[in-house]
Amino acid sequence: MPPKKAGKVTGEQMLFGILSYLGILVLIPLLMKKDDNFVHFHAKQGLVMLIVWVCIWIFTMVPLIGWVFGPLLSLVLFIVWIVAVINVLMGKMWEIPVLGKYAEKINL
Repeated sequence: MPPKKAGKVTGEQMLFGILSYLGILVLIPLLMKKDDNFVHFHAKQGLVMLIVWVCIWIFTMVPLIGWVFGPLLSLVLFIVWIVAVINVLMGKMWEIPVLGKYAEKINL
């Protein structure tokens, strides 16, 4: 699905959007910018990505399977993370494939 343009995005929205994808810092935009659709959209996706990062980290501890597929999954998620941050900087609301549908279900 192509990214949705969010209209005029301010520097503050971009800052909070980027914070959304920086691990535990996702809590800052989630708690401070509940009324901002652009920031909240990215914060919910960032929360889902954080949960997936933790799951991958746990998965890498599994002998053999985790050692092989864990780094590959981490690489894929890292690339998705880069694309998500670029979309924040471009002022777009890009729904992350597969993970985005879970982010939509979060009601905070």
